[in-house]
Amino acid sequence: MVLNFKKIFILVFTVILLLGSLADFVSIGYAENTTDQEKKTDDVTVLQEKSDIKSLGLAPNEVVVANGKKGSDLLDFEAFIKPSDIVDGTEPFDKSNEAGNDSSPNNGIVRTFDTVTYPLKVTINPKKHDKLKDIKLKITGTLENGITNKRVNAKFAVGGKEDLEKGIVSFDMEYTLKETGNSLMIPVTVEVQGAEHGIKLKPNIKIQVMSVEGKDILNEQIEQSFENISPVTTSGKVNVKARINQSYSTLNFRLYRAYNPNAAESNRSNVFGNTITFYIANLPYRNDLRGATFPNGKINYHFEFSGRVTWDDKSLAETVLDFESEDTPIKIFNYGDIDTEAKKIPQENTESFELGIENYMQVNPHVAFTARSYIPKDKWNADDIEKYTINSVWDSGKTEISKPEVGKEKVVYKASVKDYVIGSTFPTMHAHTTNVPSFSKNQKAFSTVAFLIHTPNEYRSLGKNNQINKPNNVYYDLKCIVDSYEDSKGNVISYNTSTSTTITERNTVNGSYSLQNAFFTPDGKELGTPNLGYSTVSKGDATTIVGQDVKMHADLNVHAVTEGGAIIVYKWNTDSFYLTKEAGERAARDIISRGYTSLLGTTISNSDKQKVYYGIARKNDNSFQAITQNKEEDYEWYTTYDEARKYGEIAAIKNDIQDMFSHGTIIERGIFFKVKTRKVGSVNEKGTPNIIATAADIFPTADRKTRYRVAENRAYNNYTEYDENGVMTKLQSPVKSSVNFETLGIMNGETSSEVTTNKTTYYSSDNVNVTVDNLVKLPGEMDFTYLDEKIEMRVKIPKGLDYVVGTAKYGDQYIEPKIEQQSDGSNHLIWYDTLTRSNKVLKKINFETRINPVLLPQGNQVGLEIQNVLSSSMDTRLEKFRTSSKNISIVKIGMVGVSETIKKLQVKKIVIMKLGCSHIQL
Repeated sequence: MVLNFKKIFILVFTVILLLGSLADFVSIGYAENTTDQEKKTDDVTVLQEKSDIKSLGLAPNEVVVANGKKGSDLLDFEAFIKPSDIVDGTEPFDKSNEAGNDSSPNNGIVRTFDTVTYPLKVTINPKKHDKLKDIKLKITGTLENGITNKRVNAKFAVGGKEDLEKGIVSFDMEYTLKETGNSLMIPVTVEVQGAEHGIKLKPNIKIQVMSVEGKDILNEQIEQSFENISPVTTSGKVNVKARINQSYSTLNFRLYRAYNPNAAESNRSNVFGNTITFYIANLPYRNDLRGATFPNGKINYHFEFSGRVTWDDKSLAETVLDFESEDTPIKIFNYGDIDTEAKKIPQENTESFELGIENYMQVNPHVAFTARSYIPKDKWNADDIEKYTINSVWDSGKTEISKPEVGKEKVVYKASVKDYVIGSTFPTMHAHTTNVPSFSKNQKAFSTVAFLIHTPNEYRSLGKNNQINKPNNVYYDLKCIVDSYEDSKGNVISYNTSTSTTITERNTVNGSYSLQNAFFTPDGKELGTPNLGYSTVSKGDATTIVGQDVKMHADLNVHAVTEGGAIIVYKWNTDSFYLTKEAGERAARDIISRGYTSLLGTTISNSDKQKVYYGIARKNDNSFQAITQNKEEDYEWYTTYDEARKYGEIAAIKNDIQDMFSHGTIIERGIFFKVKTRKVGSVNEKGTPNIIATAADIFPTADRKTRYRVAENRAYNNYTEYDENGVMTKLQSPVKSSVNFETLGIMNGETSSEVTTNKTTYYSSDNVNVTVDNLVKLPGEMDFTYLDEKIEMRVKIPKGLDYVVGTAKYGDQYIEPKIEQQSDGSNHLIWYDTLTRSNKVLKKINFETRINPVLLPQGNQVGLEIQNVLSSSMDTRLEKFRTSSKNISIVKIGMVGVSETIKKLQVKKIVIMKLGCSHIQL
């Protein structure tokens, strides 16, 4: 009996120590009294000692913010926000509370781009049952001053919605408590955006019990509201930047005549496209955006344009442009939004406006290396708003410029922008795509505008200022200086930041042309490491499986007016690739239909000035040296496929453009090959490399007396090499942009997979269901009689996710994985399968993981990545090609379940004492 008493005492003492070691609160046992006595003090509820809230970590008479119905005949319900638990800001903190600073996590001040967390603590205890299950809770709320002056100052991290037109910031989230016996902490987090300095943010929060065990109890109105939470004050310092991007609307330049139909045909002046972007960045000596914010009113800035000329003849000195003498001043032809509207209207004080041009058409006006200028207002509250926010600001506002001030070496335009709208999202991608980044995480763009700059081009061959006909380059320096901004009270705040760029008029052939090559699958999939933004770039690691066809992509990039046209030769190794008659004739049609760029920026297709020919190599030499360096004269050319085949296998196609063309890209996308070689690696059965290449001859003058060969002096070092097992040992050199050859590797098989989860956002109390769909591609002509290929499927689950033993299925069978623990806290789950004659397909993997809140990274909402890697002897590509991944988001919910444990111990004194202990923030 004494022994049993000692055991009970030790057990109870251990439980007390455990409770004392937790970090915020927990409810012990059931509420003794469901009728809480309370009194009011300044509209804030003060709960008396008999309230169960005392058992949740509050001292007697501590002020809490709560009102509403706290229970029913079915259950007792407590929810509160303890003021001292509210955390306004995150580490590290500053030494002062000046604009942009915050010295403490509980001083009522929060920096911009920081967070405020309101721990909403909930306890539910049954009255008539030992336990209740599946208690559905709904938490909603709004944020006072969440939107002011066309700006979203803050938003809710989970379930948030911002209505700019109505000026309302709100949130709506649901959570299901699996069973009573757990106390709950739900963090309601406000994410401060680029708020105005000194704004007071005040959330109003409501929590309601929706249903219990599937039964709707909304009519009982069991809810708590929090409408007297003390506001926090935002702290922000303006840090606006400007950025100039060239090549607006796919143009580096176009002839002025493309925009002014009244210009003389002899006018050879140019128009360059540029964009100006206003954004904010992190304050000096900080590595994130905390404390930085946007200006409140009009931004005043100005342009300074200048220019200089450098000559290829080094005996001629660099010339600075003189706009008061022999050089015509640079002008702003027009400016406007970056959008899909092709018809552009001249703006006041621009050259187009002064000339009385009514309108003009802009080709691809949405294409730019910055964000779009606005989201259509009818899409602001659309369910698919993410389609627009990824590459667009909300509203760039109104831009105005002055008339130009022309000086000797400088042209100045004063400008301003106002009435911009700042939402809760900021663009990351280019205006014309959703997969090419334009901004880093610390760059928040809010206004973009396109400018067309008119340059006189007076230093062209035999131009007004180049009668000596010497090759040269003209550099136009464009500088944008932010002078000041106006705050919300109309005060003008002086500012000084600048950005610049240089645009070039090339009056020399060298550097004006480049060639690109790449392999693709017949259906258009890029082979090799994807090159974001421009896929027709050599990678060196392109591969395909035995027997799979490929196609060749080749580009000639043009940055100059070319009066005599060009000859482009697309060539390949005939030991590795075969061009069928159907493919050859298709390629000719494709080349002619894609055409070339006119002086006005339009595409000329199906012209009688463009011819296609089929080439037979003069020498039977498929060496690396021969293919990379063969020129037009190294082939015999024929007008038809059938005629050429009489003399051998076709080894090249010639694209002969006998017409003037301008800036743009001459594209080839239609040369389809049968892959002849079956040998693994990059060398075929005859010992020559699997390569394609492109050569080009440029004719600067219409008489074609002068020929310039693109990349004529290029050094070709090596093609990509593989060992006998198909493992890459050396990457081709040169490689990447402006390289006119590409290597293809051959593999015996190709594996791939897709990782999916049952949701994308989870609470920390949830389980994550993971599915991995594994695929294998084998050669179509393969003899499967002796197929015996072992495949490893390795799923990498990060620290914070624990595999639930017994849940794993491979196909329809429960098969437990091999588990390897990693030093970084992650785990690898490994399955194996063997491909055979009767088993040529990999199966799906399905399993569950339990979220381990203790091991999650810091923060109320965190992201994790699940990866799957396939390994085999037949697919020896780099691991990145055999890896797939899935990202999930986890919202932390604090929870500890002690009531049930204490109840089983039947230690009544512990229950009556209603011990208060801290909750672990999970």
